[in-house]
Amino acid sequence: MTGSHIVDGGDLDALVEAGPNREVLAYLAVSRPSCHSDTGSALIGAAEKCGEWIAFSPSFGQCLYVALITRRRIFALGRGQRSACFRLPGALRETALASGATSAPEIGTDWVNFSLFEADRPAVDLPFWTLRAYAAAREPDPVKDASHLYEVERRVRYGERPGFRITELQISPTQAVPWHAHSHVQETFYVVEGTVRLSLRDPAEEVSLGPGETLSIGPRRPHRVANAGATSATFLVIQRGEYDYIPLPSS
Repeated sequence: MTGSHIVDGGDLDALVEAGPNREVLAYLAVSRPSCHSDTGSALIGAAEKCGEWIAFSPSFGQCLYVALITRRRIFALGRGQRSACFRLPGALRETALASGATSAPEIGTDWVNFSLFEADRPAVDLPFWTLRAYAAAREPDPVKDASHLYEVERRVRYGERPGFRITELQISPTQAVPWHAHSHVQETFYVVEGTVRLSLRDPAEEVSLGPGETLSIGPRRPHRVANAGATSATFLVIQRGEYDYIPLPSS
C-alpha cells in the first residue's frame, strides 16, 4: 500500500479539514456508527491501488466506523454490517446511483451507499468506486478568481452580482481556457465571432460553435474551451450559481 497507514483511535478532527468535511463530521459526531470487521477490511483492501491515504477508526477493536482520508478529506466510510459509502460528486454520483448505489443524504450531499455481501445482487466493484472517490478527493481546491491561470486577448465582465455573471472572452487561435469544472455553476456559452471548440468529459464530447450558437454545461462537468479558427474568437459565458473554478489535469 503506497503511502497508507492505519490510525486506531485518537482525534478525527486532527486528521481532516473542517470545511470540506462539515457534513460528514456532523453525521459521525451524532450517529457514531459501528462497522463490521469484514466491511472495514474490505474497504481498506479496496484502497490498495490508491496513493496516499489514512484509514481511521475510533476503535477497530470495538468495530466502530472506518473512514478513509486523503488530503485531509474523508472520501469513503464503512459503517454497519455491510455498508460502504463514498463521496462522489456530480456525474460520478449519478453513475453510482444507476449502478445500484443509494443516496446517503444523512452523511452529506454527494454521498452514496453501496450494500456489500448481498447474495441476490451482483458484487459491488469496491476497488473501482474507492479509487474514483479517492481521485475526486485529490482534485485541486477550487479558486474564486481564475483570471491569473490562463491568458486571453480580452476579458470583460457585465452585470456581475451574487449567483450570476456574464463574462466576455476573446481568445487568439493559440489560446484556450484549460480543463476545469465548477462546483455549482450552470454555464451557457454564446459565440459572438469566430469558432469555438468545447471539449467535455463525463461523457466525452466535442462541440464546435459558430456565431449565434450556444451550449449549456451543468455543474461538475469537466470542460475546455479553445479557438477552433484562424482568427480571434469572441464568446460570452453566462454563469448561474455560486462561482468557483476547479483546475483539472489535461488528461
